[in-house]
Amino acid sequence: MDRKTLLTLVAVTVAFIFFTSDTWHKLVRRTLGLPDPPVVEEVVDSTRTANPSDTSTPRLSEAPADSSEAALASVADSTPSDSGVTVRSFVVRTPHYRLSLSNKGGRIESVQLLGVTSHSGAFPEMLPGGRGGILGLEIDGQDLSGKVFAMEGAEGDSIVVGPGDSAEIRLIWSQGGKAVGRRFRFDGTDGGIRSWTSLRGWEKPAMRMSWNTGLLQVDSSAMKIPFGPPHFNNLVWRDAEEVSSHSDNKSVSASGPLQWVGLRGQYLMGAVLFDSLREGELDADTVLGVDGQEEKSYAWRFRWRPQAGVDSFTLVVTPLEVGALKAWDASFEKVLFNGWAWFFRADLWFPKLCLFVLGLLNFFHKLLPNYGIAIILLTLVARLAVFPLTLKQVRQSKRMAVVMPAIKPKIDALKEKYKNDPRKLQEETLRIYNENGVNPLATMAGCLPLLLQMPVFFALYMVLGRAIELRGAPFFGWISDLAQPDVILPMVKIPLIFPLGITVLPLFMAGSLYLLNKLTIKDPQQQALVYMMPVMMLVFSGSFPSGLVLYWTVSNLFSVGQTWLVNAGPAATAAPEVGGTPKRKGSSKHKH
Repeated sequence: MDRKTLLTLVAVTVAFIFFTSDTWHKLVRRTLGLPDPPVVEEVVDSTRTANPSDTSTPRLSEAPADSSEAALASVADSTPSDSGVTVRSFVVRTPHYRLSLSNKGGRIESVQLLGVTSHSGAFPEMLPGGRGGILGLEIDGQDLSGKVFAMEGAEGDSIVVGPGDSAEIRLIWSQGGKAVGRRFRFDGTDGGIRSWTSLRGWEKPAMRMSWNTGLLQVDSSAMKIPFGPPHFNNLVWRDAEEVSSHSDNKSVSASGPLQWVGLRGQYLMGAVLFDSLREGELDADTVLGVDGQEEKSYAWRFRWRPQAGVDSFTLVVTPLEVGALKAWDASFEKVLFNGWAWFFRADLWFPKLCLFVLGLLNFFHKLLPNYGIAIILLTLVARLAVFPLTLKQVRQSKRMAVVMPAIKPKIDALKEKYKNDPRKLQEETLRIYNENGVNPLATMAGCLPLLLQMPVFFALYMVLGRAIELRGAPFFGWISDLAQPDVILPMVKIPLIFPLGITVLPLFMAGSLYLLNKLTIKDPQQQALVYMMPVMMLVFSGSFPSGLVLYWTVSNLFSVGQTWLVNAGPAATAAPEVGGTPKRKGSSKHKH
């Protein structure tokens, strides 16, 4: 390795370390005015509490006092309200969800989303059964999950709330001069459940709310396959500045003001949205086997002190559709995609790129209502953006194919002449390249357009695996779901290549890549790549979402057409005489 190459490697290494360092990240955040990432700590046994913060504007105004408030005052000194009260559940159905509210603990035990169906055609259940439900309360260390509340406003066993209508249910529990009232309002206009909690008899109590069940997916996890569609479950929350996500198996704790906290799966989300920032402590643990198999999720608890013994929030249950998430104006859409801080702070820019790609797909889908066509148009936009670079690279490759056979004998002679002097060999070789207008780095420069397209490729992979808009979206023929592999023979499984069954689009993709390699790879020493690369991509893409393979196939065909047109036309630059000096533009010689 010569001195220049060594210095180049050192410079690249130093640059990589610097641009991935905290110093560079702080400089970028300070220059662009970006917030610092939230601090997440391992779970600790903390008892610190702080006064509530009230710096944001509530989404909905507080409900006026009603008979349940007066009832609290009247029953605070009575006997325990669970004496003689029967445990019962009440079912509420709106256009957006169907839920079961139990008077044991005043908690929600079941939620079904009605805006999406599983692959089996059923409405998905969000909450695993037998795990304690959600929105359970603990007041000053007293666990109310086993207490039976008196239920008011719930005639019969169920109610249907239509669009534009609303209904309320009130729950009251009291014991030893203390009382707790909970009120739920179910609205038919959106996927939110409004809740108010009132306390009597406590002196500045600390409230702890829990989500014990974890979260179920829309579809079962099925088999885990390399490079296949993602399947995941995250704890998510938003503080005063930014959205955070946790997906490890470790317990986690975070302290500070929170706007909301919840869980998200691949296609759905359940979150508690406070009317204003709540200063408190969040801790969560991993819950295994929520689906009875291998699916993991999280159980979380949030502790804070409500002001004046009254608190309110909105329980949001929703499919992860970007328009519906943005409608809440709470940055819910930021849970859709995530980046990786270690890769040039991709946590800052990659989620924005994913949202941009999804926005383009939705725009194209409005023009032509087929997401397969939208992906093709996205591919063309990405390729046209780097067209000048790829065209220059194709022309340079053509020129090298013309010139290199002519100058190869001189280069071979130099190798023999300076076989013991590498530095002189390099200098003389570069001189011949320069005299004949050949750029020896053209092959490396040809990778630049590919590198520029890779972020779009990975962004589309994320979109296909997380955006519910593309879930179940067909293209044509056998391609019935662009977010899944286009399996036509599920009974024929080949490990590593076709783990879910025989797919078709990967075969087209491999064929298009083979054709492209035949047109572009002319060096006899690299002929093995003509066959190796298509086989390698076939192995990788056998379980890819079909929309992603469609993108790569169309991109390859675009390159094939571009290369064929350049190769079929006149040479970009005529090959000069070997050993001569290339003519400068505008210069000429005349004989007299």
